[in-house]
Amino acid sequence: MMDNRHDNIDQLFQQGLDGYDPTPSPKVWQGVSRDLSWTEFTKFNFTNFTHNIYLIGGSASALVGVILAAYLTFTGSPLPQQVKEPVSATQESLVKPIEVKTERYVTNMQSGVAVAKETSSLIPEKRIIRHETPQQDQIARSEQYIGTMTPKTTIAFKIDDTVKHDFWTRTWDKIAGLDGFYCHPGKFSVGVASGIDNFVQPMGDKANDYTFNSNTNQVKLRYENYGFQIETGLMLNKWEDKGLYDASYRDWDTVYSYVRVNYFIPDPTNPDSVVLIKETVYVFDSVSKTAAISATNKYTYLTIPLQFGYKLAEYGRFGVTAWVGGAISFESSRQISSPPIPPGARTRVSYTDITPERRTQWFMYNAGLRFDVMLSSRIQLEIEPYYRAYTKPVFTNGNLSNPHSLGINAGLSVKF
Repeated sequence: MMDNRHDNIDQLFQQGLDGYDPTPSPKVWQGVSRDLSWTEFTKFNFTNFTHNIYLIGGSASALVGVILAAYLTFTGSPLPQQVKEPVSATQESLVKPIEVKTERYVTNMQSGVAVAKETSSLIPEKRIIRHETPQQDQIARSEQYIGTMTPKTTIAFKIDDTVKHDFWTRTWDKIAGLDGFYCHPGKFSVGVASGIDNFVQPMGDKANDYTFNSNTNQVKLRYENYGFQIETGLMLNKWEDKGLYDASYRDWDTVYSYVRVNYFIPDPTNPDSVVLIKETVYVFDSVSKTAAISATNKYTYLTIPLQFGYKLAEYGRFGVTAWVGGAISFESSRQISSPPIPPGARTRVSYTDITPERRTQWFMYNAGLRFDVMLSSRIQLEIEPYYRAYTKPVFTNGNLSNPHSLGINAGLSVKF
């Protein structure tokens, strides 16, 4: 059934259009023609090369016209006005052009200072006979008037080839202070610092070397000029040391023991025997004992340094200084702790102090480096490793070698 309808589809269309005029009315045809023309014009047809050229050329011309109109509207300069006055075909004019040319080379503030160069040139008077049309002569007179009354100024920008555009390079320049960082020109500075000092006193046997750490705090005053530095101040050293003691005391000790029978009872299993109830008795006696004990002692030294330095290198915010000097140290206080009671001691505890006697005054030599970082135009962070050699042993008794120490200080200083 469906196949028969498909076979007669043309007849069905023809019967449906019977009685209608196949030609559209002029009004309808005008609208259809207008739509078809616009669609054909704007449509990009791959098979019609000439049509495509017209379409692309027209669009490009329209776009260039819009851009040019916008540029002239916002950035264009007005044309010089023409001077309206009667001019003869042949005119003798006196031209006195004075040209002042000013050139300014604008560079990056990091690479150099702006250079200004001004040149003036005076052109001798010339008599020029013009045989021009009135319109051309008017334009020439206008240009002559403008050139005579207005100096010609030219600003040339000199591009610095050394300007760095890399992000990481510019970031490092900012951190290092190479982007115009201002450093206060003051020659005096006051600072504070703290650190730790590792002290070694040789005892003849390296395994028994006397080693301990001390804390340091200091206030310093420095003068600097042309890289040379002189520094002094006050330094406080706090040391903790062991106090050694021999302790003698009385303690109880076992002498002997024996078995004592307290009582007996009959043996229930054997009536002819008894069971002895016994006890082991230990006999104690007081004996003398000795022990080596220690306590913690604290010593405080006041040190007055005097050192000389020179700034070896300076890169933006960063600097390195080498210094040498000496110092004198005085013992300002000491705290001697009481020895503890030996374990097991009962009575009669006595102590013998065997702690080596420490010096109350000594001299030392210092040498080190100072790494400084400018945090602002006045304030800088300082890290200072050093080596210190003492002229005498720390203890007065015994034939000992001179001690030495390694340490590091860190602090802040302010320029004035």
